[in-house]
Amino acid sequence: MVTFYKLEYSHNPAPEGIDVNALMAAVEAKEAERKTPPSPAVSGVVFDDRFADGGRNEGADPNDANWWTTSASKAIEVGPGKLGLVSGTSGRGIRATFRPQTLAEGQTLLATFTFTTPETIGTDRKSAFRVGFHDKLERAELEGDLSASSKNHNRTYDGLPGYMIDFDINLEDAAAANIDIRKHKNDKQGRLMGTTKGYQHLGGGGEPYQFAAEQTNTGTMAVKKVSNGIEISGSLSQHGNVLSAFSLVDEGSEVNNFGMLAFHVNSKTFGFGNLVDAPDNGLDFSHVKLEVLP
Repeated sequence: MVTFYKLEYSHNPAPEGIDVNALMAAVEAKEAERKTPPSPAVSGVVFDDRFADGGRNEGADPNDANWWTTSASKAIEVGPGKLGLVSGTSGRGIRATFRPQTLAEGQTLLATFTFTTPETIGTDRKSAFRVGFHDKLERAELEGDLSASSKNHNRTYDGLPGYMIDFDINLEDAAAANIDIRKHKNDKQGRLMGTTKGYQHLGGGGEPYQFAAEQTNTGTMAVKKVSNGIEISGSLSQHGNVLSAFSLVDEGSEVNNFGMLAFHVNSKTFGFGNLVDAPDNGLDFSHVKLEVLP
């Protein structure tokens, strides 16, 4: 049996000087704003970093970016005209954060990056150079240096929606070198791109290619919103000639908010050592550009 008792309700007046109607209107407006989908990205340059000021943050250079360590505190070295990903004998990563871009149908987020290889190049390194776009999910920790490894996981990286492309480095079977495309899964690896275990392999292809020592290369990664999902593509060029390119569509994908561009190099891939400001210690980026194409 359920017994109902008399309920009494009293409405206390708002404190003097408070406009209740205005307060309620503000609350309702904030709630409506929260429910409103993000505005489409605006075509144009998001950042265009040539590292001219020798820094790794949004400093004196127009259109430069904030760069952070992803896996180790000594993964970055900077100087006028270059930003180094110090890897050598260690697998390490870096990333740039930017204003999140939500693409309207037909729009493309394109990263173009120019880099120079060191004196030492590893051999038979499968999927060893990785580039990715990810959603930051408004996690404040991503706006700063972080570290992570196979032994020390960082939960900030878990479940970030995004995509990664990777390049093979001088495989024993040279004809097998291709560009692979992967999608970040909602699991708990605790690493951003230091492992492929947290990614679903969507496909791979492109013409075979090789990396040579002390050579300048240009790569691209792009994500495009299409009617049936997201198209992901990547390419590698030397001296203006495209060596390899591959793209595919992740049909039905709802991943469409990107606020982070990341790079990762596996150990024993580029460079002999892993000390900052030492020769032969990793890749040197001279130009990284991010833009939204209509």
